[in-house]
Amino acid sequence: MDLNKLKDPMEYQWKQQTKTGLCVAYIDARQVQDKLDEVCGPENWQNEFRQVNGHLHGGVGIKIGEEWVWKWDVGIPSEMDPTKGEASGAFKRAAVHWGVGRFLYDVESVRLKTKEYKGKSRVCDDGMNILWDKKALSALCNLKAKEAPKEESESESKDEEETCQFPSEDEKMGISEVSALLATEFDVVTDDQKVKELLWKHGKKYPTRETAGKAAAWLKRKGVTADNVKKVA
Repeated sequence: MDLNKLKDPMEYQWKQQTKTGLCVAYIDARQVQDKLDEVCGPENWQNEFRQVNGHLHGGVGIKIGEEWVWKWDVGIPSEMDPTKGEASGAFKRAAVHWGVGRFLYDVESVRLKTKEYKGKSRVCDDGMNILWDKKALSALCNLKAKEAPKEESESESKDEEETCQFPSEDEKMGISEVSALLATEFDVVTDDQKVKELLWKHGKKYPTRETAGKAAAWLKRKGVTADNVKKVA
């Protein structure tokens, strides 16, 4: 069993991450299961869930020799299916600790055009047609990812700057929750201002309390500490 093969890239899809049209690459839970089956064998891995301080954590255990080795991470509820989304997210993030899907953090996000539909921002193609089809969305994102990044307009940059400086009350609570999770779950002591600066620097949407777990786990994987804000790539 060559665990290094868990880090091998695999086919991925794209999804809209923010209302400003930022799209990120992702894999689903079934792909993670298939990769673990392929590399470890179905009988040599298992997963488990537990509640820690009110948050659902997922663990992936792999049998190495005669012992089971476990790695864990936190999940967050999704908007569409809170229970299933939280469990799936915890499982996938735990698998990242073994290397499954870690390559995605080297895949640059892309930004698509958006327009409002029934009160929500939806990504569009260049003709301003909403991309309802997941395959069409992924195809366009793959195309955009190959192109050189385009400089944002002055108005877009101003909007991003104002977002950084003036998060909403819900987002302020979310940022504080991220700071708390970094301290309690990952032994990383930082403060709200540093968290806000890092999220803004990397084009990440400010979290609410519901999405704080994902933001905290992402910052941990980026290697954030209280003293290296300017060093994190």
